[in-house]
Amino acid sequence: MERFQTKTDGKDGLVMTGALDSGAHGVAGRRYATRVRAFTRGGTIKPVDGDSLLISRADEVTLLVTAATNYGGFAGRHSHSAEFAALHDMRAAASGLLRCCWRATKRIIAATSAEYRVRWETATQRWSRARLLTV
Repeated sequence: MERFQTKTDGKDGLVMTGALDSGAHGVAGRRYATRVRAFTRGGTIKPVDGDSLLISRADEVTLLVTAATNYGGFAGRHSHSAEFAALHDMRAAASGLLRCCWRATKRIIAATSAEYRVRWETATQRWSRARLLTV
């Protein structure tokens, strides 16, 4: 029998923790944790009833999902806490997403700045030529 609990984590996240029955001599079963973090473009995110999120009127939703167990040594982990491992992975994923978005934002700024510079220089040259003709 699986036992789990889901709860909201802040205004834009969910955490599900639980344990599986081992079925062997009453030994505690494997524990697990899953975290979900929602990022929207437009719209709102609202925690509902302490165990779910309501996303309304969003143009775009990105979900970061991490999952971990208390199996020691898996993926180089030294913690036997599934919840801690899932939190660590979520922070790493969010950090990677922010770095990726920042790089994309810098590329967009550079591209639009170059376009603006070309348009500004062209307009300035036209204005200078027009001024020379009228003097």
